[in-house]
Parts: sequence; structure tokens; C-alpha cells
Amino acid sequence: MPHSSTISLLRYWRSLQIDPQWAPFRSQFDPSQLKPLLSQMMMITDRDFDYRFRLSGGFLNTLFAKTLKDEPLLSLFSPPFHQPILMALEKAVDRESPLILTAGLPMTSKLVSPPQKDVELEFCLCPLKNAQGLSDRFIGLVHPQLMQFSEIKGELGPLSLKSVLLQGATNEWRPAHLSLVVSRHPSYQPHN
Repeated sequence: MPHSSTISLLRYWRSLQIDPQWAPFRSQFDPSQLKPLLSQMMMITDRDFDYRFRLSGGFLNTLFAKTLKDEPLLSLFSPPFHQPILMALEKAVDRESPLILTAGLPMTSKLVSPPQKDVELEFCLCPLKNAQGLSDRFIGLVHPQLMQFSEIKGELGPLSLKSVLLQGATNEWRPAHLSLVVSRHPSYQPHN
């Protein structure tokens, strides 16, 4: 079940759609409508298949201990997860559908209490179209699951990918079967 922050973003994104099968236009999106979530939010651009942060809220910059602007989204994840994430992003762009990535955040030092192996982060990414009608960016947010941000102490390791869900036009969530996706990414090499 998605977090309440994710549900708020999805409801707003869906309210902007002209048709349930099409992503809304960037010009329709008004961040002030999601003011309580702004610190968790991000905008990621899809230029040359290099998904980079265009904007990132204060919570994200604090969580990852750096300014994320112009950083590739994939830089937050361990390399073995880059290809599945690229495929999921491309599938979301092609279908103009929201995407939820659940990521594991390993802690390389102790939490206050109790010690845990991973903290899960929920990434919700919703495509937006440019003036020419092409989906070329995502608006999204990140929310830690099962614990408060203030409980996260220590150095954060690279993220792992736990699950990928793609929301259909009828608001149902389906696991994204990424092995069946034909990738548009130039570096994609199909498994033989």
C-alpha cells in the first residue's frame, strides 16, 4: 500500500489528466497545490536517456547529504540495479503511467535503536509532458517507510531496488515485468 504522501501526489497528478491514458502537461502542474510535500519532491528530466534531477526538495538533499540537482537518479543506486530502473522509467514514459520504486537504503553505521539492516524508501514518479506532447520528465517524491527520517543516523550506502510497480489507467497497481520490456536506452544489451 503506497504511503499517504504518494497517494496525495497521485491524486493531484490524476486530477490534471485530460484522459486517463495520457500524462498531464508540465504547464498544468502547480507545485503550490502540494505545499506540504515540497521538501520530499523532485523533478527528473529525461534528456538523452539520462534521468537527472532538475529539482530536489530539502528533505532529499539532507537524506542523501548532497545537492541532487543535475545528479543522475541512477547515482543513488548500486550498479546492478541501473538497467532494471532504466527499463521501468522507460516503461512509465511509454505508457504515461505513474511508477513506484521501493528501494532499500542500507545503513553503513548504526541507527539509534533498534538496529535495522535496511530502511525502505518509496519513490513515486509521475510522467509529465512538454508543450510538444512528449513525456520528458517526472515529478515525484521520496518517503521513508516504517520509520521517521529523524531516526536515520549514519552514513547511507547506495540503494538497492526491492520492487517496481506501474499504475495502470484504471488506478490498479501491477508489478512491472521488466524482463519483457524492449528498452530504448542506447546501452541496453538484451540477454541471449
